[in-house]
Amino acid sequence: MKQQVKNLFFLGREKNAHSTLTTHSEASSTSDSLSFYSQRLFEKVVTSLSPSSQKRIAILGKNETALRLEHFFQQQKTNGQSVQSILAYHTEISSPSLEADIEAFKALCLGEGINEIYCTLPENTAFTQHLAKFADHNFIYFRVAGHSPNEEKPTAYYYDTVPIIPLRTEPLASQANQMLKRSFDVAFSLLALIFLVPFVFPLIAIAIRLESKGDVFFVQQRPGKHNRLFPCLKFRSMRSNNESEKQASKNDMRITKVGAFLRKTSLDELPQFINVLLGHMSVVGPRPNMVKQLEYYEQVLDEYSVRHFITPGITGLAQVKGFRGETQSDELMQKRVALDLTYMQQWSFWLDLKIILLTVWNIFKGEEMAY
Repeated sequence: MKQQVKNLFFLGREKNAHSTLTTHSEASSTSDSLSFYSQRLFEKVVTSLSPSSQKRIAILGKNETALRLEHFFQQQKTNGQSVQSILAYHTEISSPSLEADIEAFKALCLGEGINEIYCTLPENTAFTQHLAKFADHNFIYFRVAGHSPNEEKPTAYYYDTVPIIPLRTEPLASQANQMLKRSFDVAFSLLALIFLVPFVFPLIAIAIRLESKGDVFFVQQRPGKHNRLFPCLKFRSMRSNNESEKQASKNDMRITKVGAFLRKTSLDELPQFINVLLGHMSVVGPRPNMVKQLEYYEQVLDEYSVRHFITPGITGLAQVKGFRGETQSDELMQKRVALDLTYMQQWSFWLDLKIILLTVWNIFKGEEMAY
């Protein structure tokens, strides 16, 4: 009997030791995982502060301007500047094979991952306008080269002695402006999350779970910069349903009482500061629409794709001007897109600050379309 008790004692000690080792092992594993993911997040954030500046350039035309531009960019590439590759496609407006040449040029641009096109063909021709639309739909910056600027084209600049005329003003095509905007996004979202995660998020999560069953967060794939999909985060404001691609409408029966308050005060959007930190979104920019809306409006509105040249935002110029919530007609979306393009062309750091302040003001004032 004593021997049995002794054996049980040692067995118990072995079990306790094993349990302790398992607990320490699990704690160590959890700590290692947190360390790994924290390091990956830190690397992702730091990398995102330096946007890629490598230019993959295509020059279209067979003339003196095309040759001068090619020489200019070759010099930049030789000097180790931001030019990665140069595609020179020689054709002219009088060529009998021009239409076929344009189609071949477009295929080459897509195949080579071109991000800037310089067209030296005569301005305002059907072919030039066709190429401009192609560039917009594929997020390629399109510039007309070699034509003298006029009062209607005040944004012209020069490469060597060659005048360059972009389709529109492009402040966020500048790497310096991209870095400024991204640095602000990281700093602002970090400060917001430091306050929100320990204090506000738990209260909202408890309120959501007390009223209805389901996840605290609603995650939906949305098209971001260059139409790349990303998981857009929101606090869940609706009961679980199978109509996630349907826009919320006034008196929508899917919206919970807690959800109605979150949507009215825009608190449901707070998790998107995580998206900002990860680089999926910006604090200010065009609002990301649903995939279904993207597929429809790309076919209906000519310049809809242009808004996806830049990173989508938690708030935007269209939203502070009253264009938020349900889009009930193509005309309303057209007005939103027009404001998104205005924002892109007039962007400045101060404009972003103004939009943030107006967003806060509108939250306290209340908005008719916030439902």
